[in-house]
Amino acid sequence: MMHLDTFAEQGWQIVAGGYPTALLDALQSELGQYTRQAHQGGVRDLEQHPLILQLVRHPCTQALLQTMLSDQALLVRALYFDKSSENNWQVGWHQDKTVMLAARVEMPGWGPWRPRDHCWHVQAPQTILTRMLTLRLHLDDADTDNGCLQVHSGSHLWGLLSQAETRARLAQLSPLSCPAKRGDLMLMRPLLLHRSSKSHSPRPRRVVHLEFCDAPLPAPLRWAALPESC
Repeated sequence: MMHLDTFAEQGWQIVAGGYPTALLDALQSELGQYTRQAHQGGVRDLEQHPLILQLVRHPCTQALLQTMLSDQALLVRALYFDKSSENNWQVGWHQDKTVMLAARVEMPGWGPWRPRDHCWHVQAPQTILTRMLTLRLHLDDADTDNGCLQVHSGSHLWGLLSQAETRARLAQLSPLSCPAKRGDLMLMRPLLLHRSSKSHSPRPRRVVHLEFCDAPLPAPLRWAALPESC
């Protein structure tokens, strides 16, 4: 069950997804083929993948988007993470400040810009980031042994933080682990401080990571994940 007051205060929440086991199995099997073939722990640019679109259109996802954002919410990034003993990593404390746009357009509040593959990665202004929502669908049980996320509850309310500000804040706080069961969703705001430790277990930790936004971009900026007509 979604508790809006709690989410607004904490910036994250674990909820039961309610997705059919067949969809979880299909995501696990098909997306896992990409990581096994590439011998890497993640896959990007999945926004138009049929299974991802099926997940986005599912009533459970749509109900959450209607509650947390609006009917204008768009999928702007989709990734798959496959953390295992073969592909193991850690990520330090950070906020998700970067979005993917189709082209570079110099505009106040946007930057720095960095080209990557077919698009541009850029730090977005706070007015955009606060209108975004991340859904992380767990395809395995996740806990501290196999690298579940850790967060600082309420840190999304601190705005955009520099590295120095982040270090100063962290010195005063204790992290909170976010274990989840297979099929659970972790909802979070991009500006929530979070990190991921290495796995110390033979159990995999596979996650579908979806980012949505319902804020219109200032013209002529355009999401890289969307066709030109959108």
